[in-house]
Amino acid sequence: MTRTMGHTKLPVSTDQATLVSSSVDVSACLVELAEMFRARLTPNVSLEVETDARILRVGCRKEDLQIAVMLLLQNAREALPMGGRISLSATCSASPSVKAEVEISVRDNGIGMPRQTLIQATVPYFTTKSNGLGGFGLPLVEEFARSVGGRIQLESEPTVGTLARIHLPIAG
Repeated sequence: MTRTMGHTKLPVSTDQATLVSSSVDVSACLVELAEMFRARLTPNVSLEVETDARILRVGCRKEDLQIAVMLLLQNAREALPMGGRISLSATCSASPSVKAEVEISVRDNGIGMPRQTLIQATVPYFTTKSNGLGGFGLPLVEEFARSVGGRIQLESEPTVGTLARIHLPIAG
């Protein structure tokens, strides 16, 4: 099942002056983040990173992009209680009807989500974890993407895994 997320109203650490003047090299940012995240993985979980050879820049603060992707990576890791694989990638997508954008994807081959969970995944405070242990990650990722003119998409199938995509406009 695929779902393009709507809008939430959670604050993210962005101000418009910073967004206008900042741009981030997505590939370099993801490679750096992956190196930090690997230290958090158990030996039975692998992380693969694939980025576009071109320099892809998006208009945001590096820290905000790293937090959003880290939240997706943490969700992927938690979906792999018996081990598995996480893939992190960044590509440039464009078509005649869509302005060029960067697509950042986090895919896991974990437990996946049933349809009802996927529908509620970006609702603030909704969680499948114990009380007090979740409910903010995906809403914050969604708010970050929206705040810079982007969006997120989630696809998931129980026992197959989850694919989370952040679509962000290319800085220009």
